[in-house]
Amino acid sequence: MQEVNFKFDFDNVMISNDFSDYFLSLKGIKDIKYKNDDYLEITIQYTNDISLERIKLELELYFNILNIPEMLSFDKHIKKDLKKEKIVVKDICCEYCIKGTIEDLFDTNGIVSAYTNYDQIEFFCDVTFYITYDDTIITKEEINNILENM
Repeated sequence: MQEVNFKFDFDNVMISNDFSDYFLSLKGIKDIKYKNDDYLEITIQYTNDISLERIKLELELYFNILNIPEMLSFDKHIKKDLKKEKIVVKDICCEYCIKGTIEDLFDTNGIVSAYTNYDQIEFFCDVTFYITYDDTIITKEEINNILENM
């Protein structure tokens, strides 16, 4: 059994009664929990019968955010020797860029978790990204390239 956590930047979103039922009906999803306070936090337990990409896509479709970055953080809970980096990106223009970058990091093979010191940013401020990754799959330089291309 594997687990993944997501944090999305919408609070008190209306989650219908079928939310859990829908996700539990997907082959490979074994459990889903959520907390909907300041942010929507979702924890999903799954098997190899479903991919992380499919889980993310199903969440985006369910919340109708397919082309709108709303992810603030994720943790794929991969158990092995991992590297941790704290990378400061200067002069971030907007929260849209931060969320889009978090989603790009999620989709990048070798990135296990990512979050920022983001709360509410002002235009052109510095943001710290906290990234855990498998250095046998991706290098720090490749991660820096993702962050530079925000």
